[in-house]
Amino acid sequence: MHPAYRRLLREVTEITLLQSVQSLLAWDQETCMPSRAAPTRESQSALLAKNTHQRLVAPEMGELLETLREVDRHGQLDPEQAAHLREVRRAHHRGKRLPGELVEQLARARARGVQTWLRARRQRDFELFAPVLREMVSLQRQVANAYGYEESVYDPLLDEYEPGMTCRQMEVVFGEVKGKLIRWVASCEAVVEVKKSLEAVEIPSAPQQAALANWAARAIGFDFQRGRLDESVHPFTLGISSRDVRLTNRFSWADPVRVVLATLHEAGHGLYRQAIDPKYDGTLLGQPTSCGMDEAQARLWENMIGRSRAFWTFARRRMQKLLGGDNGLAVADEIHDRINGVRPSPVRIDADEVTYNLHIILRFEIERELLAGGIDVEELPSLWNRRMEEYLGVYPRDDAEGILQDIHWADGCFGYFPTYTLGNLYAAQIFAAACADLPHIEAQIERGCFAPLRRWLREKVYRHGRRFTATELMVRATGKPPSSESFLNYLKAKVSLKSGRRRSV
Repeated sequence: MHPAYRRLLREVTEITLLQSVQSLLAWDQETCMPSRAAPTRESQSALLAKNTHQRLVAPEMGELLETLREVDRHGQLDPEQAAHLREVRRAHHRGKRLPGELVEQLARARARGVQTWLRARRQRDFELFAPVLREMVSLQRQVANAYGYEESVYDPLLDEYEPGMTCRQMEVVFGEVKGKLIRWVASCEAVVEVKKSLEAVEIPSAPQQAALANWAARAIGFDFQRGRLDESVHPFTLGISSRDVRLTNRFSWADPVRVVLATLHEAGHGLYRQAIDPKYDGTLLGQPTSCGMDEAQARLWENMIGRSRAFWTFARRRMQKLLGGDNGLAVADEIHDRINGVRPSPVRIDADEVTYNLHIILRFEIERELLAGGIDVEELPSLWNRRMEEYLGVYPRDDAEGILQDIHWADGCFGYFPTYTLGNLYAAQIFAAACADLPHIEAQIERGCFAPLRRWLREKVYRHGRRFTATELMVRATGKPPSSESFLNYLKAKVSLKSGRRRSV
């Protein structure tokens, strides 16, 4: 190993350790932190963010990266080292453009924003959240201006989560699916009423829900010796390292099927992180290659697996034992039919697969207009509700069911939402390739045998971390660059558009 690269590893390891402490503070804030600890947490987060940023953009780091660029130019780095150098250079160059004061302001605004959002959501009152959102929008514009952009103020923010992606490219992707989805939703309005036996079965006990969630994560292979599952208002996953992955779920849901699907989603994130090659721990390669690819793994396990008849043939028997009696879960076909119906909801995380991306398109359009100055923060609730009615034919009952349902803006994650749709597209294409390579996958899922699929995903996607870009990884895993074709075909296989009625696979 070249001495300069060894020095880089030492520096980056310390930076990633600081970032992991920041992640632990964020996890604690959203799971078990006392509410009155918020001012202290704000200061802690700001201090860590400032120190991490200073280490990343230090002149010594810039000199080291220039030295290593010459080393790489002379072929003295292997492909993995060259990939890591690429990621560190990207982080360094982006970081240099952000003033340290702005980094500290952002950290404080995020900590304050999350606490304010939690309070506003409980009280169902957007006006409580509006001042901190206005501040966050201003800060995000400053970030975009610091990074610089050619076309859209949205571009550098989106690039943070999906490197190389632009607003114009996302508009093309959404243009391919938006019209179809709106027509499909309209065509499914005549779906027959769900039978009473298919309505949600209630398990009001939070301990029962937690036990069910733990079972679901363990069933598909999540390693609880290297991770844990806790409760939060908004479910999320944090990968501290491949040896420490934190899942969360919301245990206020009474529907056991919903608990399982939400857990499969978060455990999908967790499986990805736990399977990244541990030699990448402490480097910038030790994370998913992009948010879209990360989301793809969650959506694959939640939807392609979790909404399949094969999965519920396996799962409902285990759930009967866990919950006691049949609990209305006696027929796998009925569970399958209920969770694959097209029924528009004002809440994104409750959305079926046909309507889900309309939720994302709505958020993308609002973010883009808000950052460009086309709309004001005060207009958001009414604009949100109008577009929800236009795209989905539903109208939120209050701000908690509408504009306040997501934590992302409180946390400063502008540009993140489009990666959910990219995740759906990636997931469908990856799963189609997996099915082609694993002809007995359905029978394996019916038996609760998920190891062959996990091994396939580990080899094709998980273990590489950030070594390859999302597009490179898609080509390696599926043989072709990402497109919307597999996803649209996947939806067509679930919904009959001619009759306006739901049909099963």
